[in-house]
Amino acid sequence: MSTPEADLLKVAATAGLDEIKRAYRKAALAHHPDQNPHPEAARHFRRITEAYRILEAAALQREPRALRVIPLGDRVGYLLGDVGGLVRRWPADRWTRTVDGLPAGVWVASVLEVLAHRWPGSPPPAAVVPTPAGVAEALEAWAARLAAFPLPQKLSRAQARDLAAALNTAEQRLQVLDRAARRRPL
Repeated sequence: MSTPEADLLKVAATAGLDEIKRAYRKAALAHHPDQNPHPEAARHFRRITEAYRILEAAALQREPRALRVIPLGDRVGYLLGDVGGLVRRWPADRWTRTVDGLPAGVWVASVLEVLAHRWPGSPPPAAVVPTPAGVAEALEAWAARLAAFPLPQKLSRAQARDLAAALNTAEQRLQVLDRAARRRPL
C-alpha cells in the first residue's frame, strides 16, 4: 500500500533508508527555493522535507541499527554531490567572502583536497583553485580519480580510519560554510 509521503518522494512505502535518502536528495535539489524559481517551490520543498522525515522514521523502526551505517564510498558520492551543488548555486561574489577568516572558496577547495590526500592508491592531487571554475575542474578530476582508482572492497583498518577521518573533516568544513550562510548571507 502506498502513502502520500511515499508518492511525493516516488518511492515504495516500505523503501529502505538509503533509497529514501536518495529520493529526498533528488527531490530536494529539484525543488529547493535556491534552485527553483517557481513561486510554489518553497512550499513544495517543505512538503518534501516533511515526507522525508515521516518515511525516515518509519524506515528507522523497520531496519536494525547496524544496517544504517553509510558506506564510505556513498559518503564520498554525497560529499562530491554537495560540493557540485555549491558550484552550481553560489554566485561568483560568494566565493571571495570570508568565513572564519578564510575566503569561502578556500573552504570548498580544502574539502576536496583533504579527501583526495587520503584516497587509497591514488597519486596526490593537484591543488584546487578556490574559484567556481577551479572547483568544477577539481570535481571533473574526482570523476576521473573514482574511475581510475575505485574504492577497494576491502580496506585495511588504517585506510578505512584515515578515509573516514578525512570524510568527517571534509563534511565538517562544508557544515561550517552552511552555518555561516545561515548566520548571515555569505
